[in-house]
Amino acid sequence: MDGVVMDFLLSDAAFGELRKQFGESRAAHAFLLECPDAYLRRDALRLLSAFAVCRDGGCLVCPDCRRAFKGVHCDVKFLPFDAEKGKITVADTDKLIEDVPPRPLNAKDKGYLLDASLSAGREEWQNKLLKTLEEPPENTFIFIATANAESLLQTVRSRCEILRIGGMEKEKIFDALCSRGIDEKNARFASGICGGQLSKAVAVAEDKKFIDTARFAVDFFARLKNTKKTPPFIAELNKRKDSALLFYEMAELIMRDAAAISCGLETALPDEFKEQLEVIAADYSPEAAASAVGHIEYAKRRTDSGGNFAVVADELVLKILEDKYRCRR
Repeated sequence: MDGVVMDFLLSDAAFGELRKQFGESRAAHAFLLECPDAYLRRDALRLLSAFAVCRDGGCLVCPDCRRAFKGVHCDVKFLPFDAEKGKITVADTDKLIEDVPPRPLNAKDKGYLLDASLSAGREEWQNKLLKTLEEPPENTFIFIATANAESLLQTVRSRCEILRIGGMEKEKIFDALCSRGIDEKNARFASGICGGQLSKAVAVAEDKKFIDTARFAVDFFARLKNTKKTPPFIAELNKRKDSALLFYEMAELIMRDAAAISCGLETALPDEFKEQLEVIAADYSPEAAASAVGHIEYAKRRTDSGGNFAVVADELVLKILEDKYRCRR
């Protein structure tokens, strides 16, 4: 488990209290973890399993804790059992129920980790699990994780103690990326645009197209001045229609940063883009930038639903420039 992520989780008040409860043998036996970030969700489940199997309630250094962190502890089971499919089935629940009664093989307690992020809409396995959630054996702990707790049945939620984990701070994500061997420049870019989601930051840092598209989009809007000179810009956009949705994402971020600069606030994009962002901020009032974000979101929805990209892009550029003029300083 990444040390930065572990420190982040352990600094959470709810996790600290829960660790104390496990150490004092007074923890509940069924938990629902709500966390939109896939990486944090996985590591949080492993940390919780360490709390469960450790004789000291999560000392973090004993063999049981270390094996739990690595996901190889014999008394910790992961569901779905077929990790490639990624969805919990009734068969998975049947295996869990069958596996619960025997005592742990090595630790004093055992844990079951269920990643329900892709299975929340399926009611059969949840209904099958209700009795076990309500009356688990004394030495058994069940941890269910999902991106949104409300997506699970109310009958499941009511039988679990709910834990919630939000996003990580930008600097902590930067540190986590650097600890993975990602160079500082890419780490700074990814941590800035990921919205507090470590899983997205890793994807951004490891895929060159994100920063390439950001550079193109910043340059695009820094040079886009008026409606008389739009044809070359539309032609440039059409060459990138295969990454249209990514362009929209970067364009929206750029306009938000432009408004932030005008208001004296921190930007998401790193210093590499500062000079061009200042040019854009000088061209677009905060009102014009906010209006541009709305147009970009609409263009994104149209393209995502199968709209002709050339038509959508042409209309987007014209609307942004019209509002730039209408909302000029």
